[in-house]
Amino acid sequence: MSELPTPNDPRLNGILEFWNTRRGIRRMPGRRDFDTLELRQWLGHLILVGLDENGSYRYRVHGTVLADGYGADLTGRRIEDVRDEDKTRILGQYRTVSETGSPLLVRYERFSEKHGLRRVERLLLPLSSDGTVVDRVLSGAYYSRIT
Repeated sequence: MSELPTPNDPRLNGILEFWNTRRGIRRMPGRRDFDTLELRQWLGHLILVGLDENGSYRYRVHGTVLADGYGADLTGRRIEDVRDEDKTRILGQYRTVSETGSPLLVRYERFSEKHGLRRVERLLLPLSSDGTVVDRVLSGAYYSRIT
């Protein structure tokens, strides 16, 4: 596994510490290693994506704060169904985490009519039911306004 990323946002550091604690000495934890209630302080900023039987990534959870920032709740939808301008970037991130089994930290800028220009810091964390193959990715994202 590659070196763990260091988020700037302390809330993402909290998510990373939580993930790290749950994985222990293993390469990555599984979804069964934590309860949703343990994630409540971050819930509006979390996304849980699962790999379905066709190899497509599907949003199982799309946090309310992130849905508001994106302009749509993507829960239940496939990543392949998101806006074209976002699809390549998002698919690339999930594929990287799935193929490497390592966390990924990304930073980028995003503009929306509702919120203006904002910086996004996003942490993607692999989850595995069998300890080897990534079958879900937990990600957290936080925005900061660019003035």
